[in-house]
Amino acid sequence: MSIFSAFSKKRNISKKQLEIIVANLFMLAHSDGEVHPSEMEKSKEIINRLRDKWNINGDLDIENIDSSHYDSLEDMKEEDKLFVIESMIEVALSDGKFDYVELYLIVQFSQMLSATDESIEAILDYATSEHNLKSDIYNKMGDIIQEKGIEAGNLFIKLLDEHVFNEELVCPSCNSAAKPESVYCGQCGNKL
Repeated sequence: MSIFSAFSKKRNISKKQLEIIVANLFMLAHSDGEVHPSEMEKSKEIINRLRDKWNINGDLDIENIDSSHYDSLEDMKEEDKLFVIESMIEVALSDGKFDYVELYLIVQFSQMLSATDESIEAILDYATSEHNLKSDIYNKMGDIIQEKGIEAGNLFIKLLDEHVFNEELVCPSCNSAAKPESVYCGQCGNKL
């Protein structure tokens, strides 16, 4: 690389912002409980693309990120925010499926980026129209994740998939099977 080409690229984001983005890409790849090789390859490809786009070299420290670093994401240009969101969708789709937990993480990260409401609505519309994800299931899973964490959301979706054909409900609190007409869980008493 010549000295002139080094100055021709503008650094739109900081190294710390890239580290936050990379950490979230890896969280997204692992959100369904496993990292598919295609998700890892796509993540590496995107990280290299982001490094090149913003001319950021050197090692990335994704282990020492705390919540105070996320505030810096709001300062990114809108076009860079959209580029990151599209990159996250690429990682989510790289294993051949787009699931609710991946959608949830992308929407949450988009909100951290302070992406426009139109961008977030476009993501949700894309998921529901192109990938047949149902908004009521997404909303219920989102509530479970906010209350109990990502693993609980994954378990809810997994159990829902297993029991939907057996016409059983699954309690999101204790994972007990319940009759379809039940409103409350017979095991723990929580609302289904």
